[in-house]
Amino acid sequence: MSTETQFNTQSAPTDDQIVEEVMEDLGLAPTGQFSPEIDARRRMAWERDQTRIQDFFDDPFKYVKEFWQQYKSIIINLAIAIAAIFAVKVVVNIISFITSLPLLSPLFELIGFGYSAWFVYRYLLKAQTRQELSSKIEEIKQSILGTTEEIVGESNMRQLSNKVEEIKQGVMDATEEAAHDSSLRA
Repeated sequence: MSTETQFNTQSAPTDDQIVEEVMEDLGLAPTGQFSPEIDARRRMAWERDQTRIQDFFDDPFKYVKEFWQQYKSIIINLAIAIAAIFAVKVVVNIISFITSLPLLSPLFELIGFGYSAWFVYRYLLKAQTRQELSSKIEEIKQSILGTTEEIVGESNMRQLSNKVEEIKQGVMDATEEAAHDSSLRA
């Protein structure tokens, strides 16, 4: 039985032996020892690393505070993005649940149709109410963007206001014609 299987009795080389062989092959150090410079650098690096590790374990919250101060805006933005994605998923699931209920989906469609009809009746049928809607839209736009003078400057203000008035008049004329045509058909 011993003739069938023979085991290798040589042990594997140690890490130090491998390092020495590589260093010898590269011609960096004599076999069996390292130069005093390399040993001194190793000791200094080890002492430096040892003091860093000791500092970290003495006061780990110091490093957490430093990390927070350095990456605060990135962490907050990442948290907001994750929260927004989560909120969108929750809203989508709630909407899909509501639309799956038998009577609520048609009811919401009816409410949407009713609101659309009210909006058309309230703001789009008469010229006066269209002007009111236009002024409300202009107020909202001004509150968001600021005044036109701030955006464009006073030099181009007259030209811009003339163009805006021309466009408004064209829209008003077109909607009046459409309303007149629809009232003739009715």
